[in-house]
Parts: sequence; structure tokens; C-alpha cells
Amino acid sequence: ERALPTPQIAIDYNGDIGVGDDIAATNMTIGADSTIWTYAATIPAGDLNNGIAAVSLTATDLATNSLQAVDVTGTDTLVVDNTIPTVTFSYANVTQPTVVNKGKAGDIVNVTAQFSEPANTDDVPVLNIDYAADSLRSAAASSFSNDDSTWVFQISLPAGTDDTGLMTATLVAKDRGGNPVATYTNNNIFLVDNTPPEVTLTSPDSGAYVNHRNIGYQLSENVFSGTVTWTRLGGEADANSPHAETLAASELDAAIAFTDYTLTSDPTTLVSGTNYSITWSVTDSVGNVSSDYIETPVFYDTTAPTTALTYSRYFASEDSVVTITATFNERALPTPQIAIDYNGDIG
Repeated sequence: ERALPTPQIAIDYNGDIGVGDDIAATNMTIGADSTIWTYAATIPAGDLNNGIAAVSLTATDLATNSLQAVDVTGTDTLVVDNTIPTVTFSYANVTQPTVVNKGKAGDIVNVTAQFSEPANTDDVPVLNIDYAADSLRSAAASSFSNDDSTWVFQISLPAGTDDTGLMTATLVAKDRGGNPVATYTNNNIFLVDNTPPEVTLTSPDSGAYVNHRNIGYQLSENVFSGTVTWTRLGGEADANSPHAETLAASELDAAIAFTDYTLTSDPTTLVSGTNYSITWSVTDSVGNVSSDYIETPVFYDTTAPTTALTYSRYFASEDSVVTITATFNERALPTPQIAIDYNGDIG
């Protein structure tokens, strides 16, 4: 029915009289007729005003009957929220579930945004990702739960070595009170790794002659696995070729420059007199596979040479010249040295 004189409204912010920026009894504004009255409340700032705002009215009808509090509905349905929401991100590599907080091109990753309070679903949150070079904008959520406070976004990681690096996740989102998200935790911890590992300082060098199985190398990053493979090219037969040796965990460390090093898995069955290629191949923790790094050929020879001596004359006298020729069963370098013990009695 019509209400006159002018009704008055009072608002108790925080639901605790005297704590918030309360509104004392204030006249309302008439609408189309005296059955409709409005009041434009400007919500006060500050966390002290958070919570349910208790609204009360003082009014009478034309016959001066007073409005009773029990006859007013909706007095406790206005919620004030001045607290800025925060978001904590977490990541799950769907393509490679055992890989934590990193991935490579093409991996599917679930990005979970955990809000500190329910999100506004009238203006649904969207995800932005800044990669090292490229970006993703306004990705829609694949699911949300937990009273609208947990949102999951599914993304596919971009290709290109220029996107290698930490990605940064942010949201365009608000809480139910309209406060925008501005503070994030763990939004810059996921590594996109599109760069294959490299192997440098490999030895023995191509063309080298060696009488050992020691090698040298250095990795560009710590890797997940690797092999060094000796493959026969020529020379003596080797029924066990190729010899693919798996690197031990201690041999996957980029901080160490391995020099003249005997592998834990030492290829003890190499055949002397055989020519090999030596190939290094490694895989990093997200599955990037290196190029093959090859030294070839490497001549493996653990057999001591033999030689036969011949003389231009076998009987000689003072001041005569005798040419002594040493004929080896294989090439001999560096220059051999000769020693002669005249009289057959050293010294």
C-alpha cells in the first residue's frame, strides 16, 4: 500500500552496529507513487564494512500504521565485499604426467587457478599467458568447481625455441563483489622448454688413433638420459657392434666437463684394430632429443706393434755407414727412436 510520510532507511554495515560506516535514518526518494521508494547507497570502502549489511526501514501507511520489522523482507541479503581476491596457480602436464612445472611444444597443460573466494560468474574469468615470445589471450575455462573458486584452463604449449623460458599466467577476473584479481602466487614458475640439449667438447676427435676407451664431452643442460654409441666402420670384425652405452645419473650433469673419462658402462668388448664412429645422443627432462654428435672415424688399437730390423750390411768396420731399416706391421708415429749398444754390453 502507499507509504507516507517519507520512509527512512538505515544501513548497518558489517552487521555490527558502530563498527562500519553505517547510515543512520535517512529519507528515501519517492518513485512512481508512494508505494515505491528508493535510496542510492554508496558502498563505503574498507574491510571493516565487509559482510552482510543489515537494512532497516521506518515507515507508516496513510492511516499512520507503523511498518513492523518482521514485515520487511530482504533486510540481510546485501553483502559488502571490499577484499581484493587473490589467485594461486598450479600446473599439471597432461601429456607428460611425471614432468613437474615444465613442458615442451605440443604438451597439454592444465592450469588451475585457485581463488581466495568465489569468482564472479556473470563476468567469467579468462586466462592470459605470456610466453617468452608469444602470448595467449582470453582462454576460457574448461571447468570450475568448489563454489566457483577453483577454475581449470587447458592450454597447448607453443612451438619454437624463442618461446623457451618461464611463462607468466594472469587472469581477467573478479570476485562476486566486483573486485578485480591483482595478486597472484606461482604465476611465473612453469618452464616451457623447446630447446634440445647440446653436447660439446666431444673426444676423441675424428681421425684419432686411441688405445683406450676414454671419452670427453660437456652437456648444455642437465639431461634425463643419454647414450654413447661405438659403431664399427671398418678394420677388424666386431660382432657386438654397435656398442650403445647408457649414461649413468652422474654422467648427465651439465656442470661437469668430462675429460679423458671412463664411462660407468665401459664398452670393454671393443675390438682392437677396428675403426669406429662414436655418437653422443641425450634427451632432456621434457623429452627434447639432441642431434647426434659424431666423431668419425676413431681408430681403436690396443695391440703393440711389431717390427723387423734389416741392415744394409751385416758386417762393418770403423767409419763405414750401415743403414738400419725398421719395417713395422702398422703405421708408426711419432718418429721412432733407435738406440745402438755396441759390443752388446750396455755402458
